[in-house]
Amino acid sequence: MFLSVGQSPRTDIIDDMLTNLDLPIEALEVGALDGLSDAAINELRVRPGETSIVTRLADGSDIIVSKPRIAERMAKIAAAFQPNEFDLVVILSTGLFRDFESTCPMVNAQRAMESTVISLAAHGSAVGLIQPLQQQIDELDIPALAPYRVTASYAADGDKRLLASALVDLAETEIIMLDLDGDVQWLQAVEQDETDAAGFFQTSNMHVRQGDAAVRIA
Repeated sequence: MFLSVGQSPRTDIIDDMLTNLDLPIEALEVGALDGLSDAAINELRVRPGETSIVTRLADGSDIIVSKPRIAERMAKIAAAFQPNEFDLVVILSTGLFRDFESTCPMVNAQRAMESTVISLAAHGSAVGLIQPLQQQIDELDIPALAPYRVTASYAADGDKRLLASALVDLAETEIIMLDLDGDVQWLQAVEQDETDAAGFFQTSNMHVRQGDAAVRIA
C-alpha cells in the first residue's frame, strides 16, 4: 500500500517506480486527501506559522498544505490498517520529519532519503537538496544531517528557469537529491548533454538522483 499526502492515484510516480523495481507487485494506493470535499481540502491549506508541504490533487493541480496537520491525518490512516492487511506500507512522501505507526511492515520515504543523504555525505560527497518551495529551505531541519555538507535550494516543479537557478546555487555539490515530481527527466537530459544547460554538469562532478522517484513523492 502506497500512502501519499495528496490524492490517489499517483500514476506520475507509481508507474515509474514499478517499472524500475521489475517485481510482481500489486500496487494499491490511498491519499490523505482522498474522498474529501473541496472545502475540507481548503481547510488543510497551510496557515501562517505552519510548516508546509506541496502535493498533487487528482486533477493534476498542486496544493500547499499544512505539514503537521496532513501528517496527523496520514498517521491516523496508517494506524487504521489491520494487522497483515498489506505486505508493506510505503509512506510515499519525503518532507514529513516524523515516524508513523502501523501493524503492517512499513517504509518511510523520508527516513530512506535521510539514510541515502547520510551515506553519500559520510563518504565526503557534498550533497545538494532541491525543494519545491522556497520557504522549505528555512523549514528544513533534519538533525541527522547537521554534521554533513548538505546545501539546499528550491525550484517549483516544472519551472525550468528556477531549476537552472537551483543548479547554479548547488554548483559546488557533487550529488543532487530532488524533492520534485516531474523534473528528473529534464536534469538527466542535461547531464547527458541533451539541453542548452548541459554546461552545468560538464564543468562539475555533479550527478542527479531523484529522491522522490526512488523513495517519495508528496
